[in-house]
Amino acid sequence: ESSYCSPSEIQFYGNTYIQTDPRLPSYPTNYAQLGESFVSDARNRRSWYRHEHVLIPFGCDFAHQNAYKSIVQMNKLMEYINSNHTYNATVIYSTFADYVRVVNALNLTWNLETNEFFPYDDRAHAWWTGYFTSRPQLKEFIRSRENILRPAEQWFAFAKNLNWFTTYPKVFNQTQILNNITYLRYAIDSAQHHDGVTGTATKPQPMITCTLIPFTEQVAPYFLKKGSNVPPLVRDESLISSLTDDNVLAVVLYNSLAW
Repeated sequence: ESSYCSPSEIQFYGNTYIQTDPRLPSYPTNYAQLGESFVSDARNRRSWYRHEHVLIPFGCDFAHQNAYKSIVQMNKLMEYINSNHTYNATVIYSTFADYVRVVNALNLTWNLETNEFFPYDDRAHAWWTGYFTSRPQLKEFIRSRENILRPAEQWFAFAKNLNWFTTYPKVFNQTQILNNITYLRYAIDSAQHHDGVTGTATKPQPMITCTLIPFTEQVAPYFLKKGSNVPPLVRDESLISSLTDDNVLAVVLYNSLAW
């Protein structure tokens, strides 16, 4: 079993669970079986390596939505394996940076791969190509929505810090604005999945993604109204029309994405 997802023994974000309490006869303990299976899988993966440090992924698509559930159960399994000296194995959490640093310290000599890796396919008629050039309209659409979302998030935080929502409750509907921002967050998040914006997905997936992104120039009705000359704190357009040469109107323009 080899993929970018966790091996089945530690998919605690799915249907796998660990039971360590023998006082629950209806749910027999399974930590020993999970530990044995996990260590066996790690030893099998060890045969692919030139050193003792085996990297095992912990997660998958949309995993850890309940991170507390995942981590608590993984901690129990790690504690069992690390305390069982017959396994002669140590399981720890690690980032990629930590892992690469430890492996690099071994000063091993590696072969240089010079052959072309891309394009490759993982099944018939499934080539992983085109992610730089395919579906340009979807890529542009996501970028333009981000250009709306980022200022909305920043201005929302700015308004909340200045207590505008409590000072001007009839002007700023905090719940409505936050709901709109949250909706667009979810839409952009889904659109940037590796089977969305990359263009490596089949045609229906990007189409579903597009339906999630609202076709509107407004995220927060009172903050973002494209082309409007109404200041955010005042809904009365007479403020603009009443400006004279002696008045000063400050307008701030900035790049919210900064990349």
